[in-house]
Amino acid sequence: LGYIKLGQSSNSLSGGEAQRIRLASEIIKSTSGNNLFIFDEPTTGLHFYDIQLLLDLFAELLNKGNTIIAIEHNEDFVKNAHRIIDLGPGAASKGGQIVFQGCYVDFLKCKESLTARYLNSGFETIVPGIETFNPKKQIEFKGVSTNNLKSIDVVIPEGKHTVITGRSGSGKSSLAFDTIFSESQNRFTESFPTYIRQFSGNYSKAKFDEAFGLTPVIALKQNNRITDPRSTLGTLTDIYDLYRLIYSRFGTQHCPDCGDVLKTGYCSSCDRNFPLMDRASLFSFNNTEGSCQNCSGLGNVLTSSLGLLVENPKLSIENGAFRKNKSLQFYTDPYGQYIATLRAVGEKFGIDYNVPVENLTDQAIDYALFGSGVEEYDVHWDFKRKTRSGSHEFKGKWIGFVELLLDEYHRKHANGKGDDLLPFLTEKPCPVCNGQRFKKEVLNVTFAGLNIHQLAEKNILQTIGFFNGIKRDPAGFGLDKGFAKLNKQLLEDIIEKSKALETLGLSYLNINRQTKTLSGGELQRALLSTHLKGGLTGITYILDEPSTGLHPSDAIKLNRTIQKLLEERNTVITVEHNPEIINSADYLLELGPGAGENGGRIVAKGSVEQILGNPNSLIGKYLRKKIVLKASSPKPSFKYINIENASVHNLKDFNVRIAINKLNVVTGVSGSGKTSLVRDVLLKSFRSENAVNCKSISGLDKIGEMISVDKTPLAGSSLSTPATYTGIFDEIRKIFAATEQAKEQKLKVGDFSFNGKSGQCPVCKGTGEIRVSLDFISDVSSICESCNAKRYKPNILEIKFKDKTIFEVLEMSVNQAMMFFKDYLKIYKPLSILYEIGLGYVRLGQSSAT
Repeated sequence: LGYIKLGQSSNSLSGGEAQRIRLASEIIKSTSGNNLFIFDEPTTGLHFYDIQLLLDLFAELLNKGNTIIAIEHNEDFVKNAHRIIDLGPGAASKGGQIVFQGCYVDFLKCKESLTARYLNSGFETIVPGIETFNPKKQIEFKGVSTNNLKSIDVVIPEGKHTVITGRSGSGKSSLAFDTIFSESQNRFTESFPTYIRQFSGNYSKAKFDEAFGLTPVIALKQNNRITDPRSTLGTLTDIYDLYRLIYSRFGTQHCPDCGDVLKTGYCSSCDRNFPLMDRASLFSFNNTEGSCQNCSGLGNVLTSSLGLLVENPKLSIENGAFRKNKSLQFYTDPYGQYIATLRAVGEKFGIDYNVPVENLTDQAIDYALFGSGVEEYDVHWDFKRKTRSGSHEFKGKWIGFVELLLDEYHRKHANGKGDDLLPFLTEKPCPVCNGQRFKKEVLNVTFAGLNIHQLAEKNILQTIGFFNGIKRDPAGFGLDKGFAKLNKQLLEDIIEKSKALETLGLSYLNINRQTKTLSGGELQRALLSTHLKGGLTGITYILDEPSTGLHPSDAIKLNRTIQKLLEERNTVITVEHNPEIINSADYLLELGPGAGENGGRIVAKGSVEQILGNPNSLIGKYLRKKIVLKASSPKPSFKYINIENASVHNLKDFNVRIAINKLNVVTGVSGSGKTSLVRDVLLKSFRSENAVNCKSISGLDKIGEMISVDKTPLAGSSLSTPATYTGIFDEIRKIFAATEQAKEQKLKVGDFSFNGKSGQCPVCKGTGEIRVSLDFISDVSSICESCNAKRYKPNILEIKFKDKTIFEVLEMSVNQAMMFFKDYLKIYKPLSILYEIGLGYVRLGQSSAT
């Protein structure tokens, strides 16, 4: 043990080292020579040379008159024993007997001893084969029946790029994410102790018979949105951590007041001392030490506006001008203390708040929304609460309806609530830090003439050029000539991470860009960039339509990225429709032939050439240009939404016209500003009822409602279905409640809801299945025996309309339900729209989770 340090922590010692240290301490303490030492495999962790040292030490102990008993398997150690006691002959119930006791020479003659037979065999060892792991070089799943998959057998070649394609609803995501990824996740959690496993919560719902060759899986899904406002592209890719390191080590600190360079923290011009900005944590907007205290490092603060709060400007505030909301109605209650205070403000400034909102001056509206400062008013309050009424006098300030809403939101948000107030709130740049997130002291630290916010505002392409320039000529950026040489690795790390983003078509984004504003495709590619040059091998990557939002010209760059992952001996599985990505695949799996119950089968598989030659392949026909989409003839438009000087993110003050009652397509390369124009200018302007991120906007009065449709998951509980989400279930329940049978039983509309206690099966609570939690492994679900998976109480299932129970109606597909309810316009019309957009296969009662 000569190599061990005297101060080394005992926790860092191996079992063998710890045992030998105990031995040494006992030898030091021991003075008499008649001790008996018991050792448990003392040769553990020892080299052959060290075993000899141990035997020499044991010889010293024996020479002093001590006795040693050692439990041991090492053959060299056994050879040196004076007496051997061999137990056996087998293990457990077959052991527990003395097989031999005596000297080593006699022990070798014992035929009953397995140990003696091994010692006589010449110590043959078993050498494992080189390729013992996954010798077939493929991932196999047999009998997959997850969701709508029809017990299919799937083979994914390892180390290759496999594209899973097919019609919408054919089972692509069920195979890629709900089976392959889900099972990999399940196996990963099973490697943890049972105590840790109970907190994971992510149990596999995959259904299959057998699986072989599954490697660790990293899945990048479109709907894995990051909503945290503190997450930026820089924090996501770790580029911002490198920026913080640069500014803490190489930044030049300036006086916040006069701008002089501070070398020791003291400004001679202002005769003031400032804390040194020499820690990386100070340059994190997520750290209270360096972040702006007003916005807590978010760069934005919440506020509201007249357009967000007022629904009917022809009414006065206390007579219902504000939008319908419980909180707003409380604050604008004519008998409430807040309206009483507002009246006192009106009396002070000569404002009549009983007139319609549209007749109020800008100053009057400003007082009402944002308060009148710290002045206190003598308020006379005539209150009325149900049966109680009276009057009360008090002195109070008026902070305004916006501040009242913000106080309530922050109070509720601290408990995870308050989402109902978000439609009435919007963000604006923090007036203290001007949206730069940091304290003044932090922003007065520069590197190459820029503070950390200014550097993070550069887009990826500019960032690459900036740091390449520093590598070539540090002096040209005001740095020491040897800076680039001394910090080569730091500069290369930033450039390499930035180039990974540029390769994936994200060169237009800047490091400060909030991840919550990225599209699904942008976020997925940003996450993918973190795996390039990451050194991971033997990983299976599953990508969910990574070409979404990508211009066709950038698809080649995406293919190069996938190729880089393959070069690092990884496997890539892509769910995709893009022909460029499909044509680059090594292997294709096409699911179909239809959607929903009509899908879930493998229609075609093999290389691109094999798919092109397969007459059953729908994607093959598209790739061969056998199917061409029809083009509609354009018609002139005379009504437009006119936007002037659109300016947000990278939009350059341009004018644009949106044709009303026409299909408008916004296109352009990735990062050209499509989302910024549609969501940040048009949609925000409509919702705010004034120009947002543009000089002016007209024509919105010709639009009744503006509806934003995206890929975020359907809101609602696990009992949410297409019937409940579209609202047709309310009409269906009314029809059943109107039948003679229902009237005889005095059943109401609510009794036909599987979400309500009055009609749902009391055992399964309207789900149709019983889920048993096994704590440490996947939950087990079985059909509810009480209702036989029909969700309802028996008396509800007795009620029929056109010989169908409500459960049988929920089991209908959209196509079937259209014919069944063809005479009921309120049901037929929504169903026809679902049919027209290709969802005719979906069942009315299908869980939105599937």
